[in-house]
Amino acid sequence: MKNNLKTIFDLIKPSKNLYQCRNKLLIKNLLFPILKENQLKSFLVLFLRFFSLGLLCHLKESKENLKFHINEDSKLFILDLREAVIDFHNFLIFTQFFPSLSKKYQTFEIWVDDNSFRYNEYKNFVEEIYDLLNYLSKLYNFQLYRKNKSETYHNNSSFLKISYTEGYYYKNKPFSDYEFIYDFFINELKFQSTPIEYSLDQKLEEKFLEIKSLKNVLKKNFTIIFYPTFDKFLKYEKKSRTYGVISKENFNLMENIYLDLLKIIENNNIQNIKIVLFNKKSLNWPINDHCVDLRNFENYNLNFPNILGLLNDNCNWTIGSEGTIAYSLVMCSKLKHALFVDNSHWEGTLNSNTTVPLFYYNREEIEYKNKPYQYIPKSKDEVLNKIFKDYEIFCNKKVNLN
Repeated sequence: MKNNLKTIFDLIKPSKNLYQCRNKLLIKNLLFPILKENQLKSFLVLFLRFFSLGLLCHLKESKENLKFHINEDSKLFILDLREAVIDFHNFLIFTQFFPSLSKKYQTFEIWVDDNSFRYNEYKNFVEEIYDLLNYLSKLYNFQLYRKNKSETYHNNSSFLKISYTEGYYYKNKPFSDYEFIYDFFINELKFQSTPIEYSLDQKLEEKFLEIKSLKNVLKKNFTIIFYPTFDKFLKYEKKSRTYGVISKENFNLMENIYLDLLKIIENNNIQNIKIVLFNKKSLNWPINDHCVDLRNFENYNLNFPNILGLLNDNCNWTIGSEGTIAYSLVMCSKLKHALFVDNSHWEGTLNSNTTVPLFYYNREEIEYKNKPYQYIPKSKDEVLNKIFKDYEIFCNKKVNLN
């Protein structure tokens, strides 16, 4: 009986992560629920807000500047994300600093609560964020703690607090604003941006034969990851984003690289190149027997950090356009990239510091036009020449090993 009552209570109690939602979204959840479990909970949040005149179940935005303190003698650093309400992409921005923070401080902690990450009505990105946090905490030896809002920092600790309700601005702009992100994280906080050494857990290979088989295919071939958004029939995107968030001109350049790549493989009867499709929004590309479809990688019993580890260990190049997938792949320590980021959809943008990890500016595998404002390869020929030069090195290594 007690367990039944607890189950019923869990079903009807208002979810704290819905406190961040506007009334319009809660009403949408109520009338047109995408996730059924949120229908009743959205009603309860609306009910409590109404009868408390907005005092309950509501997060009030603060335009105050964020709080931070860096003590050069401190052995402890705390990244405080309680009530931060950050989305998946802004979380990824933080990950470029995790490796250096774990080296700099004897103890590195991340504090979270139910509203650390933004609620999304279509997909549970919070689950993917926690998958990444759990993976990275083991890789870089930091601690993840759920903390109440009332808990305070240890004496002499260094900290950075991002809070939707207490302040997330820097110089009157959101902390992740392209204009100040370098100045804040690199110049002010003295953080270092570095890639992540993603690697697949060998226990997964032993547990799932499909993962082991997939790894063998990728490893024995020269593998290129292809991930641009192309949603011709608007399954996921609106019409203005049919080609992702790059211009049609730059999309055409990327498309020509892909088509020429397929043509070179076919004309030269190359059997040891694989092209991985890795984006659910990559829908309208021609494919052949050289393509490996990982647009639904979850079917291989892999979560997001697992698939990044598999790709980082066993692939060579990536080609694709701006987005969360692009940011995640550029964060992989072993891969080379041909990026297509032009800020054509973000009027007035002065650089790509929020869409491309900061360390990538110093990479030289491809010549780009006007970086860091944009990352568009200077020529199709250079991309193809660089890729096939590495392919030649790959083949020579295989010959030498044999």
